[in-house]
Amino acid sequence: MKYQAIPFLALAYSAHNKAYACSCVDPDSLNGLVEHDYVFVGQVQVKNTGTHLYQNLFTFLIDQNVSGDLPPKIDLWSDKSSAACGYRYEENQSYLVIAYNNDGKYYSGLCSSWPLESQTAQRLLSTAKNISD
Repeated sequence: MKYQAIPFLALAYSAHNKAYACSCVDPDSLNGLVEHDYVFVGQVQVKNTGTHLYQNLFTFLIDQNVSGDLPPKIDLWSDKSSAACGYRYEENQSYLVIAYNNDGKYYSGLCSSWPLESQTAQRLLSTAKNISD
């Protein structure tokens, strides 16, 4: 009888404590944007969610290169699941994105993308501008 209580106690304990699969660093503690390989402000032109089983593909038009040399238009991959730090960009919306290149493909996600109108994006862009001035 006492062994039947163990699964219940484990379940009760886990329900009390939150667990997150994707943990992001506070954007305030990020190093300056200009230290990252690819940072840009861009607008999503095409959202393709059926291309790959685990990732979505987004086509961005680059409005501003903050760091790195990017072409005017790029394809950016992100995981489908936010638990895997994936980000669901919306068409015709603009974002501040920190991206990395792996074998010729650009990737980004939940911890490195912000809607352009968000306070976080504006604060990070302002900080980057002050560093580059």
